[in-house]
Amino acid sequence: WLSQLVRRSLSKLTIEQQHLLALRFSTDFSIEEIARLLGQHPNQVKTLQFASLEQLRLHLEEEN
Repeated sequence: WLSQLVRRSLSKLTIEQQHLLALRFSTDFSIEEIARLLGQHPNQVKTLQFASLEQLRLHLEEEN
């Protein structure tokens, strides 16, 4: 049940948000490593991570 809830909620995020969260939490890459991979400044990656997690939280609340 919980894994389905998370999968549905993740699917509502943008591809960029999904990719960032996968890099950050599945591969345990640092913000700096992700920034280099994406060609972005670390602050941009931090902002996107914060926004992505907030959107995920909202979607989880909606689904629950």
